[in-house]
Amino acid sequence: MAALMQALRKEHEDMAVLLDLMDRQIAQFQEGAPPDFNLVRGIIGYFLTYPDLYHHPKEDLIAERLRGRSGRGPGEPAQRPSGPSLSDPPPGHRDRRPDGPPRR
Repeated sequence: MAALMQALRKEHEDMAVLLDLMDRQIAQFQEGAPPDFNLVRGIIGYFLTYPDLYHHPKEDLIAERLRGRSGRGPGEPAQRPSGPSLSDPPPGHRDRRPDGPPRR
């Protein structure tokens, strides 16, 4: 399971890089310069296909394993934590320095 967690962590890092690239293209467009439409198209295509086909199934495997450890049966819903959900952007995702690109 450690290798799977490491793979997911790497994929999340890669997705963050793609989102930063998209933010830069949007900023470039807002400044009046044309964005790199091939890059934008590629990023959008990635997010429309890769997560559902490859990434989310890996997360589902981990969730099922964790449910098994908790004593709940397969398919029995987990109690939702009271904090932010997984679909919330990570802290600082849109946080920008006034003089430059998004912080890493």
